Amino acid sequence: MTLFDASLNVLQHSLGPSPNAPIKGGLAIVAEELNTTRPVLDATLCGVELSDNIQPKVFLAFLGMEGRISNVVTQCMKNAKQVVG
Repeated sequence: MTLFDASLNVLQHSLGPSPNAPIKGGLAIVAEELNTTRPVLDATLCGVELSDNIQPKVFLAFLGMEGRISNVVTQCMKNAKQVVG
């Protein structure tokens, strides 16, 4: 959680003056999804077991976040190539 939070924070606030709309939008969606799932994650970190109906929802939420972060990283690389190149 700490690493994910730190990584998301760096991406949101350290990409320079003007990351493009897909980058900003993707990061905003991931941040919103993380905030939505945070209560469940915090409870899990405190030792609460996830119920059978919540486990797949959390798993799918993280798959979605992982996919969006991957897309953001791809957009960052494309954006950097355009700026440099």
